[in-house]
Amino acid sequence: MNHQLQELREKEDHKLYTNKWKFLNDDWVVLKHTKYHRSEVREVREIKLIKDTLLKHLGMIPVFFFMNVLFGCTHYPCPYRSIEKGLLILYQLVDRLSINEMERFIPRSSYQVIYNMFYISEMQDLNKLTFYLQTMFSTPELRLLAAKMQNPHGFKHVTLMLDGYDSRALHNGAYKPGLYSYKLKKSGYHIQVCIDVIGMVLLVSSTVDCRDTPDSRMIKNMGLLKRISPIDCIGGHSQSLN
Repeated sequence: MNHQLQELREKEDHKLYTNKWKFLNDDWVVLKHTKYHRSEVREVREIKLIKDTLLKHLGMIPVFFFMNVLFGCTHYPCPYRSIEKGLLILYQLVDRLSINEMERFIPRSSYQVIYNMFYISEMQDLNKLTFYLQTMFSTPELRLLAAKMQNPHGFKHVTLMLDGYDSRALHNGAYKPGLYSYKLKKSGYHIQVCIDVIGMVLLVSSTVDCRDTPDSRMIKNMGLLKRISPIDCIGGHSQSLN
């Protein structure tokens, strides 16, 4: 029985790879410059540290996907190598640094320009991340097969799990009492994450204030039932979902 399930799972893995991972065979995106400036290309300080950190925490494939599919299709200003501008954006996410702290690598004004252009001007492309999360790493068939193969007895039907996460944060003008986290005993923000039995994150909720938004309301607001298959089964939270 397990051998048959393994064969079926390998077929589903291959199908997912064939349909959603074609970018691995793509060449690097080449942008044709429409304007040429006299500014010399500057060096990003500690660029080796940035590269080593991203390789350690993300690996090659996520960085290649980010650079080629999300970041590398647009010209960004400032006299630095285009690929290194993208690495700076990724490094800030991985190391959770503020824009002021990124001044360690390039002037704050230069990084602010790249940051604004990527997160604001390219917002339409970033919105595709939800689609990528839901389709690139998991399918209903894969989840069902994985659940049958690896879940403990009595839970062979469970394909998805939900979990809440509080992160420490504060900003000027925030209403501190509304941000109070009972887990952290300090101000923070709360998100809900939907993970499948393979360990892949399929959906992340919007970030909300900790105190006034219980898990049940967040789960309903995620629109989870519109984004999963009828054959999926969510472990727990029966008070929030049918």
